[in-house]
Parts: sequence; structure tokens; C-alpha cells
Amino acid sequence: MSRNGRDAETSDAIKSQWISAMHELKKQGFYPVEYSNLKVPHDREHMDGRADITFMEDGKRQSYYTILTFDPGGVHQACILSPETKHTEAWNKINCHY
Repeated sequence: MSRNGRDAETSDAIKSQWISAMHELKKQGFYPVEYSNLKVPHDREHMDGRADITFMEDGKRQSYYTILTFDPGGVHQACILSPETKHTEAWNKINCHY
């Protein structure tokens, strides 16, 4: 198999894992529903931005300040800053790659 074929398979596997993890988080009652105060890019050299993302969390709406990083294909990371809860910790484990 060519290197590009392996790269595509690896990429597809990573996407599949991410989708599964996000579905599991939604089953646990935590998922995004809207955003506001989007500022992109905050720093053109680092391609990052900021937004307040509102999530459903255990049946209630809760907004979190979120750092976004971008690559040429779109959003690369969406990292929730404090406060740290079981849900935000799980979100960051899935969506932040420090």
C-alpha cells in the first residue's frame, strides 16, 4: 500500500474515534448548541481565535470561554478554559492536543 493510502486510513481511523468519543459525550448530556463572541483569527501567526461556546450540560445551558486553533482545513482544536468539570475535562481530552 502506498504511503498516501496508509495516511488516509490513519486519518479515517482518527476521525472515526473522534466521532465515537463525541457521540459518547453527547450521551452523557454534554454537547455544544451555539456560540457567540467569535473572534478569528486572534493571532494570525498562530492561527488561533476565541469564542464563547454554549453547551447543554446535564439538561442546562452553560457557556464556556473556548480557545480555537485552526489549520488550513478548518478548526484544529477547541479547548475549553476553566472551570474544569467532568464534562469539560472529557471535552478537552477529545478536542485539545497540546
